[in-house]
Amino acid sequence: MRTLSGRYELLEPLGRGGMGVVYRALDRIVAVKVLPTQMLRDEGFRARFRREARAAAGLSHPNIATVYDIGEDIGDGDPVPYLVMELVEGGTLADLLRQAPPTPNEVGQIVAAILEALEHSHGREVVHRDIKPANIMIHRVGGRVRVKVMDFGIAKLMSETAIRLTATGMRIGTPSYMSPEQADGKPADARSDLYSTGCVLYEMLTGRPPFTGDSPTAVLFGHLHKTPQPPSQLIPALASFWDQVLATALAKDPRQRHRDATAMRQAIETGSAAPTTQAPPPVPSSAFALAARLDAPHLPNRHPLRRYPTHPALPVSGGGPRPNPQRKITPLPRRTES
Repeated sequence: MRTLSGRYELLEPLGRGGMGVVYRALDRIVAVKVLPTQMLRDEGFRARFRREARAAAGLSHPNIATVYDIGEDIGDGDPVPYLVMELVEGGTLADLLRQAPPTPNEVGQIVAAILEALEHSHGREVVHRDIKPANIMIHRVGGRVRVKVMDFGIAKLMSETAIRLTATGMRIGTPSYMSPEQADGKPADARSDLYSTGCVLYEMLTGRPPFTGDSPTAVLFGHLHKTPQPPSQLIPALASFWDQVLATALAKDPRQRHRDATAMRQAIETGSAAPTTQAPPPVPSSAFALAARLDAPHLPNRHPLRRYPTHPALPVSGGGPRPNPQRKITPLPRRTES
């Protein structure tokens, strides 16, 4: 059993990933995240870790896991940076999606809570950069779900060192939830978090991320160049407004996404409150319509997976027989006077 800085007694590990290892620890019952050993030899990295961890510690919101302390343990070898966080009950959204997928009502609660957390962090110029199911803690309480978003600020630090760490065999981030600009190596901002939230929402609604493939490269290619299938085509029972919300959230151009987390949350709340009994059939947005045309070049305006209604021929005025356009009419011979 190991103790950090003579204060935090590490118990069993709770999880492991690219961001480090999380332990249950004693002092008070907290979660301690210890960063990967590949990062510990770089003093510049440790300085950035302290800076970003302090920024994350400045966030205070019910839907964000609280950061209590940051430190560096000096043991026998290299210094070990660590982050002391609130220990959140429950499991990750990734676990929930595998074991007991959320109900439609819970999906709305979860995505609204994520967006509320982003409203708070973006208002303080803290961009997450790695919104994904594994970074979202879920705890069901009665008929509601409690949501905590984890790893604020640390993802920025990780993305800055991705190239150096890739050489050591460590992969940063999860391709299934990366925005196109992140996949293309460009700077990420608040709208990148909205795209990633859209990917998480798509998976909660349909059971799969918007893009899948045999390799991370194939998935990143999808984010850059493909348009996902409208969720209502995968799950016909879904309300049609989800198509429009996700078409906006998953726009390739950040300028075409929702203005901010508040706008995205309000679009979802407005759609959820609208009556469904009189809702029109789902109409693909321009982004999803483009995907349909690419999928069916021989029928540029019809998607091969969508069922299109057929209409009976309209009756001819007067109620007489309908003309047959295939019938060949032979003219009568002209009558001549004798």
